[in-house]
Amino acid sequence: MRVTWFYRPEDARGGRKPFHGEKELFQSDHADVITSDTINGMCRVHTLKQYQALSEIGEMDYFSRFTYKATTGRFSPDSVPVYCVCEMPYNPDLSMVECEGCEEWLHPECLGLTERYVKKMDHFVCAECTKKHLEVAAGKKRKVR
Repeated sequence: MRVTWFYRPEDARGGRKPFHGEKELFQSDHADVITSDTINGMCRVHTLKQYQALSEIGEMDYFSRFTYKATTGRFSPDSVPVYCVCEMPYNPDLSMVECEGCEEWLHPECLGLTERYVKKMDHFVCAECTKKHLEVAAGKKRKVR
């Protein structure tokens, strides 16, 4: 059988980063021909979007969003969008909340909030948007009739 290897972040050059999900794998350019009797199990590797859409994540469900070139230690894509005030790429293991003003995604922890508190909120507006709103409101003169 011809197999293509997936690497865990800790097995790739540079190691695990804070934005790597617990069940993240890197598809690699490393391939081998092996005999079927050396295979001892199977897992399902999804794209990040497919993984997020799963109604239930099983023990054997993983996701991959990077391709890893094992010979050079390079990743593709070599950069990804960053979010939050911490400027980290998205990690599906960490909860995030979207500001209704600027539509930025933020980690409750980075805002000094708990995940439980954020889940109870009907609306969320970040401190920057609240500050801008208050500045605009303070600059407007009230009309009186």
